[in-house]
Amino acid sequence: EFIQALPTLQRWEKRADAFAVFTGIYRYKNVPGRHFADRDASNLHALLTRRGPFLDDSEHVRMRLNEEASRAVILRDLNWLLRQGSINPNAMLLFQFSGHGKAVLDPNTGQTLDLLLVPMEIRPEQVDAQNAISLNWLKGQINRLPNKDIVLVIDACFVPGGEGCLRPSKRLLITQNHSKSSPLSTKIGTVKGDSTRASSSAAADSGAPVPLAGIAPLEDGGPGVGGKLAKQVSKIFGGSSGSKASANPATEAPSKPAESTAHHKNMDHQANDIHVASLLMPTPHAWAIASSGTAPPALYPPGRQGAFTYHLIKAMLGEADGATGDALDGWVNLAEAFQYAKEQMKIKALSNQPLLTTPSKVRLTRTGGER
Repeated sequence: EFIQALPTLQRWEKRADAFAVFTGIYRYKNVPGRHFADRDASNLHALLTRRGPFLDDSEHVRMRLNEEASRAVILRDLNWLLRQGSINPNAMLLFQFSGHGKAVLDPNTGQTLDLLLVPMEIRPEQVDAQNAISLNWLKGQINRLPNKDIVLVIDACFVPGGEGCLRPSKRLLITQNHSKSSPLSTKIGTVKGDSTRASSSAAADSGAPVPLAGIAPLEDGGPGVGGKLAKQVSKIFGGSSGSKASANPATEAPSKPAESTAHHKNMDHQANDIHVASLLMPTPHAWAIASSGTAPPALYPPGRQGAFTYHLIKAMLGEADGATGDALDGWVNLAEAFQYAKEQMKIKALSNQPLLTTPSKVRLTRTGGER
């Protein structure tokens, strides 16, 4: 991929005190998956370890994709990240999650009580704070830290009524023999451009990813303001590329993502805002949320990613340097990346209503325009 071909910053240009956890779940075990979520994590990881401040080793970065992203593993990674902050109050900490989410509402008032990140192995009836990842809990842990450079990037749906994406997978209803069909491929980029009925049916039978219809190579992306590196943005993702737990969830095959790119379409969404901002704010730390209102976060098939993460990455490739009105400095900070992504999604009429709780100027990527 294009990102993998980018020149890596010299070690002295990176931060020895920068730590990150990247999580992307495209394949869920018991609910339909979320297209491109693993690509969100792997592409952001590749960019920030090549052109960003993070050293690409196990002492500084952890990445969990698909079946690796169980609740126990995610919590272990988060506790590791929090420990780095408590040891070094000047450290930079980043947590990224792409996958399913759920808003917990008061049944009487409709007030948002919590936001949950859904781990790989969860069943629809189990999505609560004891079985998922509570953002109330995470916010409380982070707010205890003295660190200033903390970034959280969440590309998940918290729309009321969005539980439809967490309906039981059809694969749970198949026979034991059928569930032992050929192993699943969790390799990044295995979604193929051929969307015929025959290939879709074969993919469903084998457990392979089901193609999305209408995927075409990315055609937008001009020179921007980041020099030669930004001029190549159009090549980024081209090509075709508390209920009772399960008695034995390990025997269940992961489910395939839904075929529609608008996986919450036709849901009976509630009209009230879910108050993501009121739940997360006030906070001194930067939470970048893909969609904070009643509209679910969109997918972006031309880029084969979630729309929010795709445009953040495009911004960090140099397009966003100076996007907030500051002078060009060869770096893209979080506020610049978010501003660019928000504007681009609005221009393209995507459904996202993104939120940045704090306009942090923590540097994310060096654009390469000076080279």
